[in-house]
Amino acid sequence: MPSPTMHPSLALAIALSLTISSPASANASLDTLIAQGGDALLAEADRRANIAPDITRQVKMVLTGGDDNGNELMMEQITKDGKGTAIRFSKPADLKGLALVIKGEAEIYVKLPGSKKVRRVAAHARKQGFQGTDFSLDDLKMLRFVPHYSAKLSSSEGTTVELELTRRPTSDIPYYRLIMTMDKDILIPKTIAYFDKAGKK
Repeated sequence: MPSPTMHPSLALAIALSLTISSPASANASLDTLIAQGGDALLAEADRRANIAPDITRQVKMVLTGGDDNGNELMMEQITKDGKGTAIRFSKPADLKGLALVIKGEAEIYVKLPGSKKVRRVAAHARKQGFQGTDFSLDDLKMLRFVPHYSAKLSSSEGTTVELELTRRPTSDIPYYRLIMTMDKDILIPKTIAYFDKAGKK
């Protein structure tokens, strides 16, 4: 199944955070975070990716592999109070007008193109692949990683840091383990590899 090049919440976060987040150019601050370990670095990455409670982001998701290789999804994400989220799709044409409303961790609603009705998405449907991607609707609600993962610093060589994230017992996110890399000068996730409980990437 084709996959986006990056998790939706990360792609959304980077466009904003590269512009308004203060870089980790002060070595003492970065050194302190590295000394504190993976959880401190992950918390700082979450903070920089969600720098304000009300945020509007534009995101492009590119699919790779299979018949959908190269296809693009374009969407606008509006987050209020750091919790509720609305997502409106503008591309491709057959998704234009599709809207999602995510309320907290448990409720997701969908408005289909050409319809005025809003329907709640059943729990089992939230975990299915979404529009040709390997990501589910449940993935779209994950604006922050700390509530779902604990982190261990696995490398801080060169210009990047690498974190190994392990899913918390209280989370229902489908990915058991993540490998995340971040540039030291911005501390925004650059790449993420996703693994299930059996270790399959």
